[in-house]
Amino acid sequence: MKNRIYLLAIIALSCFSLPAWAQNADEAAVKEIVRKDIEFWLAGNYDAWTSLYANTPYIQATGAGATGVVQRKGWDALSAFMKPVLAKNAASIKDITFTQENMSIQISGNLAWVYCDQNQNHNGSEAWQHYVLEKIDGQWKIVSLISISHSSYNKK
Repeated sequence: MKNRIYLLAIIALSCFSLPAWAQNADEAAVKEIVRKDIEFWLAGNYDAWTSLYANTPYIQATGAGATGVVQRKGWDALSAFMKPVLAKNAASIKDITFTQENMSIQISGNLAWVYCDQNQNHNGSEAWQHYVLEKIDGQWKIVSLISISHSSYNKK
């Protein structure tokens, strides 16, 4: 009888601990995807960059900065837009680093929301990044990115 109580207690504690472990693993995986997004973008590595994004019709990316606003909806439109951008990055970006700070990650089921401040050493640009990731076939993929380069606007 005593052994049964210990066994039940161990099983109960294990059940309560598993979601925390899974949450920590998912959070680490999501954080790594966000880090790699800027790493592959800076390197101009189109193939590696595409591995982070969901190839879906509902994917979207929006960017706003000093040159205006860009929005692409659907994988075909986003991929076609980004391929020459990343090729240009590979040829022109040297010694530029970004930091991602104040990262906040929220996970609920197969969706994750990420917010971070992104700073560039080259010209001091600052941006707010907001990602939505979906777990597809066991892998986290970016399905939405909103980037606002707030430092390119006049501050009042």
